[in-house]
This record gives sequence, structure tokens and C-alpha cells, in this order.
Amino acid sequence: MPFGRGRGKKQNTKMNNTGRDIGDCQLRQVNSVSQSHRQGPSHSASNNGSTECHSAEEIRNQNVRFQGSPSEAVSTSTKLSNEQQHVISYGRGKARRKEFPKQAGTRLNEAEVQPSQDSPVGTNDLSCASVASGCTGKAAEPNKSRGSSSKQPELGCTQNLLGASTGEHEAKTPSQSSGSHYEETTSSSRNNVGEPNMVPHAANVSVMAPKLPPAKVQQSVTVTTNIFPLVVEDRLVYRYDVRVEAEPLATGGRIIDLCRGSDPDRQRKCMLLLRLALEQYRRAREMAYVYDLSTTLFTNRPLDLKEVSRISIEPSDLTDELSKMLGGNVRVRISINECVEYAHTFRLSDFTSSVTNDLNAQDRSLRQFLELLTTQSAHEAGTHYSFGSGRLFLKDGRQVGMPEKDLGDGRRLVSGVDKGVRFIGGEGASIVPALVLDSKKAPFFDDISLLDLAAEIWTGRKACPIPVLKAAEFQKFFRYVGRSLSDLMVRRSSSEKPFRISYLSKIPIRDIRTPVSKKLVRLSEQYKSMNIKIRLDLPAVVLALRNTKLYLPMEVLTVVSGQRVPLYKQTARQTKETIKLSVVKPDIRFRDILRHMEALNLHEGGRRNDFLAAFGVKVSREPLKVEANRRTLPKITFGQEFTASADQKMANWKSGEYLSPARIKQFYVLFDDENDEDNVKSFVNALRGIANSKGMVLENEPQIERVPFVKLEAYFQRLSSDPNNPTFIMYIDEREQSHDDLKLYEALYQVITQHIKANTMREAPDRPQTLENIVNKMNAKNFGQNYQIVPEAFAKNKWIGRGETLVIGYDVCHPESQATHQRRMGLPHDEPSVIGFSFNGARNPETFIGDYAYHEPRKEQVTNSILEERAYRMVKLFTEHRGSLPKLVIITRDGVSEGQIKMVVEEELDAIKVGIRNYIEHSQKPTAREPKYVVVIATKRHNKRFFEMRNGQMTNTQPGTVVDHTVTRADVTEVFMQSHRVIQGTGKLPAYTMPVNEANMTMEELQSMMMALCYEHQIVNAAISIPEPIFQADEWAKRGRNNFRAFRRRENNLPRNGESVDWNRITDELCYMNKALEKTRSNA
Repeated sequence: MPFGRGRGKKQNTKMNNTGRDIGDCQLRQVNSVSQSHRQGPSHSASNNGSTECHSAEEIRNQNVRFQGSPSEAVSTSTKLSNEQQHVISYGRGKARRKEFPKQAGTRLNEAEVQPSQDSPVGTNDLSCASVASGCTGKAAEPNKSRGSSSKQPELGCTQNLLGASTGEHEAKTPSQSSGSHYEETTSSSRNNVGEPNMVPHAANVSVMAPKLPPAKVQQSVTVTTNIFPLVVEDRLVYRYDVRVEAEPLATGGRIIDLCRGSDPDRQRKCMLLLRLALEQYRRAREMAYVYDLSTTLFTNRPLDLKEVSRISIEPSDLTDELSKMLGGNVRVRISINECVEYAHTFRLSDFTSSVTNDLNAQDRSLRQFLELLTTQSAHEAGTHYSFGSGRLFLKDGRQVGMPEKDLGDGRRLVSGVDKGVRFIGGEGASIVPALVLDSKKAPFFDDISLLDLAAEIWTGRKACPIPVLKAAEFQKFFRYVGRSLSDLMVRRSSSEKPFRISYLSKIPIRDIRTPVSKKLVRLSEQYKSMNIKIRLDLPAVVLALRNTKLYLPMEVLTVVSGQRVPLYKQTARQTKETIKLSVVKPDIRFRDILRHMEALNLHEGGRRNDFLAAFGVKVSREPLKVEANRRTLPKITFGQEFTASADQKMANWKSGEYLSPARIKQFYVLFDDENDEDNVKSFVNALRGIANSKGMVLENEPQIERVPFVKLEAYFQRLSSDPNNPTFIMYIDEREQSHDDLKLYEALYQVITQHIKANTMREAPDRPQTLENIVNKMNAKNFGQNYQIVPEAFAKNKWIGRGETLVIGYDVCHPESQATHQRRMGLPHDEPSVIGFSFNGARNPETFIGDYAYHEPRKEQVTNSILEERAYRMVKLFTEHRGSLPKLVIITRDGVSEGQIKMVVEEELDAIKVGIRNYIEHSQKPTAREPKYVVVIATKRHNKRFFEMRNGQMTNTQPGTVVDHTVTRADVTEVFMQSHRVIQGTGKLPAYTMPVNEANMTMEELQSMMMALCYEHQIVNAAISIPEPIFQADEWAKRGRNNFRAFRRRENNLPRNGESVDWNRITDELCYMNKALEKTRSNA
């Protein structure tokens, strides 16, 4: 079938005339503010050429490579060639190209798109490709200057390809609409007595540490990955800036920039309009193109700008579909020009700028282009819902053997993929682009009538009508069902734009009146006049605009298909069921990965994929296999000089007496249910037996007392929070929400607490391991230390047990996304982001303690003033307990993407250094030396998988497995390492990236250090999957979030600084810093 020919069939959509006579004005407003994305099939394509299948080995051999090690291919200090000079201006943290010649090796910067998690971008909402028949018969002419391209500085800028802003946008000039998305963060430090901010910020350092060579192999094991190498031919890709504007002729309204705004049909409009424009000028028959449905167009051949630079499409030239979408009498103007801000051309075979270790010079355009290109066939076929460039879910999984599973409550579990492209340090010192594809599942709303969805959520059964709602039931329905329906996309008919529900009305429809012809008329009467039967006892759907509210009954609305269910809309039961159905064994996951490759038309090397062929790209038939290393696990030392060895397959060990047993002076065991008194006494006796065997000292008899939860806070108020005479309360009950309130009391009154579920208390005496875990927590909470770690010999010189290394972990916990109507109305977010901290600053050098702080909502970057203040406090406690400054500071960070490493290195590390320098200058001798810094980013949130073949079947890898070559990043040290035993499902090796290495740590030191930190959990006698400081930082962030929510339930008014919430004051009230429990692990 030829590509890009004809307009396609005109669709004769049957219009829904129900309710056409009422609320036309309202519906026009609904259409103008709708907040959804529509999808539609892109133009089909085929190709006369064919592409052979290639194995991973063949592709590695065929790829255009740069000789020498990957680090040698990374240029951090380069000269401009005489032939190709650039005009470059520098700003803080960023260098920008002002002008480029046409050359190889220059690419646009990737902008990571983050669409809504509950609505699809659609089958064609990310990009659209059109490939002309016979276009792959000849490659583009190679650039003769390719040999010098690797010597030039690759300086990049960022651009949001799918600018998602609220409301329609008036057309702007290029200078108005373009601009940097990099934003400097300024902050004012909080004034603390005795802790001045004395040292200015250091200059940004944006060059990552050189990539380390692999560690020496201890035990070799072959693992199979989900990484498929790509081979790309030496072709040029051309980049153009696109503008699409609509001018209403009848109303004389303002010109609308269709490339921007929140119009849910915006991207489909752009796709169809650009296709129509190129078809009119006969360009799509002669070249292939990839369009991001916004402002950027990629082609495999240069366009004749004399023909396509300015195109006008009159209303009579529009297809029926476009006429309906644009409103009929609209003229469209399209301009296509060579890219101004970025290089107009780049070569597919030039990888050097994609892997530079200079964060300011990284150019992600090739990676972005390949990610879009490998999605095109699926978009063309219309087989997937698309969320961002790499998350796609099957519309009909039955076709590839992965059917949907009903979750109940109007939800279903859908199979999909998490896909991306990365540049890896391939074998033989080459740099290889590779496709990474992992199988995943997610819950989606059923695309049914809104009334049916509400009924299923309320009743828990299908085809069961909602019982009549009286006053009490109405309020419950409003809260329970309204939470699920808010922000959901719905539409009145297939021909109308969808919109997001703001919320449900607080009163039933029978009591709602809306203006009609300047009179207030009952909503029920309006629909009765059109013979539309509606329920009067149900709430109405509300669309809240800036100046008005629109009301619609559920009966006339339908749920838009392809909407994911966000986590906050899932009940505990639904979440548990989703996890249960998503957990699959390794052999099943590997099978699903191969099925998804076929569903995306990337199987068999992509030889049937005409889009890949048009740009000269091939995919390996098979995933890479690499030789992994299995390291020796650390040893564990308890009291009485007892040392245990971790089991190599289980990553657990036998315990002994505690290394540092706690002494508890005041121990209160409080319970809620009066029927539990005998069970509590039995439980406490069993608890004391385990505690005594571990060396713990209970100086006084535990005081057992029944305290109903409603009286618990008053009980706390009577107790002392003297740090020299700490009080420990163990509270036992069955309530779900009481845990958060108990921990709030702990923070407010500085009394150590431990919460035990009543059911656990009743069963624990017959479960020794459960009892021991409870006692392990008791000891850790009460200033004790259960054991210490003996790492591999490689890490001994830098190990925290020596007292010379400070390890800091921090992470950010964000609130739920703000509702669309709240963002539209400019309402401030009323819940903060929370930063959790953890560090080994307690009395024992291996004890990790921590805290949390609140800052502006939905910001991943931690405010500089918070980091400065906390770094000052952390190094202060460390120095007080060790007697000297740390020689090494290792910063472990979780929760950042590759694109955010620059933020960590340039902003956050700088703030931590300032805080430590402030302490040194304020309190140390002039000869005191600043420590060396190492930054390690560890995350499990990636899509790389590793399988081990045993007895002909794919299985999980074992503890100690490390992959540090071939499939790792080519521009920076990266390690995939497993410390723990996988209990169920398919395991994931956490990824460790080291962008900063001032201490010149070796690969052996890095791996053995991070491995040992995974054994410092103290609560269970087994390794955890990530280093303890990162685990604790995440837990502290969650604790801060839950404490705030509990605090908010009791405080009507939050303290404010002007119009903004004063998060500093809330932090001071709820945090642990400078308080009695600051020096213990109270969140164990």
C-alpha cells in the first residue's frame, strides 16, 4: 500500500441529537475547556524495500562505531574546527547554540514528556510518520564532514516538544513561544541561631566522573537481558520547526496556535493538517517523515521550503473530520522552516554527542528520534494507548495472547510496555544504541456509560443499579464515588470534545437550578422537556470554570476510553489485586516481552517495519546476553563477637545477641480493645523473653493498660520527653488510620512509639520470627544497634564502621496531582512535597537516623536552603559523635531520571557542600579540610531486566549478581546489582550511577560499599534491595507525608507566609531536628 496518498475515507459520524436544544452555550464552553486527549489512526504506510533480520552479534559487528573506549569517545574539552564554527553563549548551568551550520553530530535536546497518568495521549498523540513508496531505495547523501564532527562541542538546550499548558493559546512569534525550560532556583536560607549561612555557592560543575572499568570477575554467570541492539545506517535526518495556526473567519476571533494548549484534539488536528498540507504539495510521496504532533518535524530528505514554508488551507480544502474538529469556517496556516534554535541536521551514526559526560553538552535528540521511530508502526496500526514516548498499552491484548483481566469496580487490568532507547558501552569498546523493552500492566477504567461506572463503584457489582439515595447515603456516595470520578474524562457524544469532571455536586439534581434565558430553571425540568429520563436523587457532574459552573446528569455522559486509574483512586483491595495479577514469574515475563515486540512490529529484526526501513534502522532479533559477576556477600557481626555469614542464595543469616542492646526505663504497652487484655499479657511475656535473650534491659516492669484511642493523645501529654529518660509506648489496636495519628503524637510529644496490629499481637507468641522482628524494631528505636557489617575487603578503607565516612540518603515524596479544575482556576496546592533524609550520624557509626522537611509541592529538586540547613546539621551530629570531620561524604539519591542528574550534580550537591562548608568555617579550626564527595544515584524505577537460564527455563538471578559492562551507560559509571533474594515474581536489579567521584573510588569499592549498605537494615536478618540510607530516606519522606495529613485533619488553618503556606513553620513543628528523638532511629 503506498504511503501518504489520498485524504483517506471521510467519516460519516452519526450525531447524537439528544439534548441538542439545551445548554448549547454550556456545551460550547465544555468544548472550549475540555482537558482530554483523543486518539485516531495515523496514515498507513508500506515500503517496497525489505530489511533482513539481524542477530545481536551481527548488529554489533555492523554498527558504525568509534574506536577506543566509550570514555575516549566522550569529549569534555574540545576545540572548534576552522570549517565549522559556532556562536555560543553561556548561561548558568547551560550552554546554548545560537547558530549552526548544517553538520553531522548535532541534534535537538530530548524533552521528557510527562502526560497525565490517567489519560492517554492516544494512538497518534506522540508522533506521526508518513513514508513514501520506494523511499528506502537510496540512503541520504553522507555528510563529507563527518570525520570532524566528533571533535566539536555538543552543546544542547532543552525544549518541551508537547507544550502542555492550560487553555487555548494565542499565536505568538517564535521568540515569544520559544525559550529555555531550565529555571534557576533561588532560595533564602532559614535563619538559625548559631548556624549562619557563611559560604557562597560554589560554581556549577557539570562534567560527570569518568566511567570506571568493570570489576574483577569472582564468579561468572551468563544472564539474558531485555535489551535489543539497534543498527543504524549512516544517514542524515533533517529537522524543521513547524507552526500550525487556525483563524476563525466567521467570528473574526483571535488566531489560535494549534501547536500549544490543552485542547484534547490538538495533536490529532496537527497530525491531520500537516498530512493534508504535505499531500497537497506532493511531498509525502517522496520522503519519510516523523512528526511530534507539535512543533518539530523530522524527515529523511530535505524539503523544498519554497513550496512548503508557508501553506494556507482554506475551509473548502478541509476534510469532513477536520471541519468538525475546527468548527467549519476556519482558515489554517502552516509554516515549515529549518530549525533555528538547534542544528538543522544530524547523523544517525554519530553517537558521540549522545554519550558525552558533560551534562551541559548532552544531546538527546538521536535517542528521542529513535524512541519515536520505534513506536511508529504501533501508532500507525492504532493498536495501543500511548502515554509518553515509551509507555504503550494494548487496546486488545487477546490478539497477542495477553487478554485484559477484570478488576471489578469498573476497572480492568491491561498489558503494556515500558520502552526506551539508550546508548550502551557495547563490546569491543564500541557505543551501541539499544532498544529496552519491559512488560508491564496497569488498571484502566472501563469505557462504559458514566452511570454504569458509578453504579459498579458504588455497589461493587456489574449491571446493578444504584439504590435510591437518601440524605445519609447521598453524602457517602458523594465522597466515595466522587473521588473516583473527579478528573475523569467524559463526553456527551462521539462528535463532541471530551472534558474532565471537576467534581460531583454536593446536592442532588432535584435541587439544582441553572440559568436559561436569564431565568433559573431546574435542571430536571430542562431534561424532562426533551424526554430524557434522569435520576433526581443522584449528584450532577460539575465542570468548574473560572466564572461559572456547568451541570450535567450522569445519564448523558460516557467514559472516554484508554484512561489509566491513578494510584490514589485505588482502594487497598484494588491495589492488592492489581499487584497480585501483575506479579509473574521470569519465564512468563520474558515470553510477554517477546510478544510485545511482535505487537509493536519490532520482531524478526523489524524487517516488516517500513518506518524503520525508511530511516535505515534495524533491530536485533534476540536480546543481548552478557557475562555477569557474582560477588561474595558481606558478613554480619553481633554481640559476643559472633559473626554470621550470609547465605549466598538466600541473602539471610542467623542472628545472635545485639551488638548494642537498648536499655528501656519506661515501657508502656497500651491496647484499645478491652477483650484483648489476656492476649496482650501473653504477648508481652513472649516479647520479654526474646528481648532478654538479645541482651536488652527492661529496667522496670512494662506497664500494661487499656487506653481507648480517643484518649491516647491525652495519655501522651502526661508523659515526659526527656532525652535522658526516654519513654517507649507500644500501642495495639486494629484501626487503619490510627498508625498515622500515633506517629503524629510521637513527633509532637517526642515519645518513642511502636504500633502493633491486634491480629499480629495475637499470633506472634506462636511465631518466633515475627516476635524477633518486633524486638529488632524495639532495640533500633530505643538507641540500640542490632549488628554491624563486615564488607568485602575492597570497601574496608572507606567503610562507615571506621567512623570517617558520612553517608547521606535523601528522597522526595510528592503529593497527588492537583485536580484539573483546581489548576485551571489557579488554586494553590494544599499538600507539600516531603524530603526524607537519612545519615549515619548517631552514636554508633553504622546507625542510620533521619528526619523530613516540607517544601513546595510537586518539585523534584530539593530547595537549596533546606539542603544547606540539613547538611549543616548532619555533619554537626557526625562530628560530635566521631570527634572529627568526615574524610568522605557519600551522597545516595533516589527518584531521579537520567535527565535530572544535572540537577543533582549542579544544584543539590552544591547546596550540600555549602552547608558542610558553613559548619567547617563556623566551628572548626582554620586548618580543617573539606571532605571528598561521591554521589551515587540508586533506583529500581527502570525498565532493564536480567534473567538467568536454569534447566532450560528463565529464572531470577541470585543475590550478589552484578552487571557492570556491555549494557551499561557509555558516558558514566553504571552498575546493575542485586543484593537481595527475590521472593516472588520477577526481580529487578537496582541501577547505580556514579556521576561524582572526588574520592577516586574504584569499581570494586563502589560495588562492595553499596552491597554492604544493603545489609544494614537491622529489622530483619536479610538483605534489602537498595542501600539502607536510601530505604530510610524514602520511609522518612512517607512518614512526613502521613504526619502532615494527620496534622491537617486536626488543624483547620495552616500557617501562612502571605498567600503561601509557610512550610518552614510546619516543618519546625512536626520534624525531629533539634528535638529529643533526633539521635535515634524512631521510624524503624
